[in-house]
Amino acid sequence: PRARVLIRPAKLMCAAGEFVAVMRDISVRGVRLKTFHRLPALDGALLAFPSGDALAVELVWAKADQIGLRFAAECNIDRVIAGDGAPPPRPLRVDLNLPGRLEIAVGFLRGPAGGPLSVAIRIDNLSGQGARITSPVALAQDQAVRLSTPGMAPICAHMRWRQENRYGLAFDETFTLSEFARLA
Repeated sequence: PRARVLIRPAKLMCAAGEFVAVMRDISVRGVRLKTFHRLPALDGALLAFPSGDALAVELVWAKADQIGLRFAAECNIDRVIAGDGAPPPRPLRVDLNLPGRLEIAVGFLRGPAGGPLSVAIRIDNLSGQGARITSPVALAQDQAVRLSTPGMAPICAHMRWRQENRYGLAFDETFTLSEFARLA
């Protein structure tokens, strides 16, 4: 069947990392993506959809900020377009290992001269709506923080969940897909 035109987020995963892209059109045999990065070799790459599904892909062509990929198996395009899947769709996120800083200005946690405490953290993953971080300092539920890393303007967030020294942050303002892709 002929390709369907759409604009949906996707994540291209390969040995070199994870890359955010936008699906521009799709058929049962392949997809055209708008990319935001210069891509490495895509040997053994997977394309992950918002539904949670992922298919093995191979590069067919590349031109400027667009690439054409062939699926290793037929794609259920109705499922991709509808976003159906189990588990329920989550916001697109990429796994990272970035150094960052967290500013905390609540209660007894104060830095020099009574200003906010600034601690080194690691950003483990990132989405347009939030991040998972690893922090040496305990955070309280719904605590206001400010997250920064090289290449990203500081962003205000609130702590939403905790698992040992890992924390889920929800950003006060979300990123557009293109802003998110450039950060990731």
